Amino acid sequence: MQKTNIQENCQKHKGQFKSILLFDQNNIQPLMCLSCAKIASKNSNNVIDVNEFIHSDEDSIFSNFPPLIDDTLYQKLDELLADQEKNFLDKCISQVQNYFYQLKAEINIKLDLQRDKIKNNIIQIFCQNDSLIHRFNNISQKKELQNLYNNYNEQSAQKIKEIVNQMYQNINQNTQQIKQKVDEIMEVLNKFRLDQPLQTKNQLIQLVEKINFFQDSLLDLNKINKQEQIITSDIRPQQKVNQIELLGFEKSKNFKNSQQIIIEKTKTNELLIRQSREGFGISYSNFIIDPKKKYVLRFEIQPLDQSNYSDFSFIAGLIQENHINSSEIDCGIRLLYQGQKSLSSSSIIESTNKNLEIRIHLQDQLFKIVSLPSYHNVYELQKKETIKENCQFRLAFLLYYTSHKFVINYFSEVNKFENDILK
Repeated sequence: MQKTNIQENCQKHKGQFKSILLFDQNNIQPLMCLSCAKIASKNSNNVIDVNEFIHSDEDSIFSNFPPLIDDTLYQKLDELLADQEKNFLDKCISQVQNYFYQLKAEINIKLDLQRDKIKNNIIQIFCQNDSLIHRFNNISQKKELQNLYNNYNEQSAQKIKEIVNQMYQNINQNTQQIKQKVDEIMEVLNKFRLDQPLQTKNQLIQLVEKINFFQDSLLDLNKINKQEQIITSDIRPQQKVNQIELLGFEKSKNFKNSQQIIIEKTKTNELLIRQSREGFGISYSNFIIDPKKKYVLRFEIQPLDQSNYSDFSFIAGLIQENHINSSEIDCGIRLLYQGQKSLSSSSIIESTNKNLEIRIHLQDQLFKIVSLPSYHNVYELQKKETIKENCQFRLAFLLYYTSHKFVINYFSEVNKFENDILK
């Protein structure tokens, strides 16, 4: 837009232009000459040349406008936007960028070192001199038998008999040696867990989110957040965001048909769990439940074939840490999805109740399943005393049928369960 000066002549004072804004609180005149303004106002500071507005740019600061109670603010505003302060802004941004660049580089170095250290430890465990295959080859005398068969004759036949007879004589010792090595490796495999690394990852992310270069501002923000929490506490529970990306499920290694269970993760981090062959199998969570914490897990029951309305039964419950690979669920709720039927039993999931929510708080011996979204149906653990105080538990599913799948779409730790009557 073209900028032009105001050049309207004053009728009272010849030779003067009307180019002044008078902004006394009780006398505001948009356009008058300077002499008229001096006559009309006792405060000479409450005038400004209108041409300053016309020719000002975005960074311009007026020395006396807009009207303020504290006149020193005009100078402070001007100083903050001066060229040297703009350079200070660039310096601050540069320091922030350098900080995160160095932090990222140092963390990457630490991560690489820790990754290589763990990889080497795993390699040492599984590739030590007395490995399982090494022990098996020694006991089976594979190489010697190979040589004897490659040069087979009456003498080698007799030698083969002697070797096999010797194996029977040492059968107890050989069995113990193989079993010892198998048990050692199984123990390592059973101890290999992702839950602790995932928790550490989450803690690191939370630490990064706490980085702030303005500590006073951070304190003020914390006060604001606390006030907002107080305001909203009566409206909705303090619930964390969906932490489904931290959740994983594993298959029991030794219990019946557990290895036939299929566990998949989608691009949106949903977990799909189903039994691929009819038979009992257990799938359990990748973390040990903290008795003091409250957990919410939501899932949907979906038929693999939309036209399939056959009955579908499962158990959702808890399994002790020392039972995860050897026995059934320690305590749980058996639910029957009754196809198109609608029965009144509390153990029946009606055809409309395909979305369910599990609530866990071991400290209160609480394990419930509720229907979503209405929370109308509540399925409770019958024997709460089975949740023993001195035991470690994981969430677990006992599956049998192949006709349906679980789609777990939400997992979170919460401060309070929705709908207090169900807690």
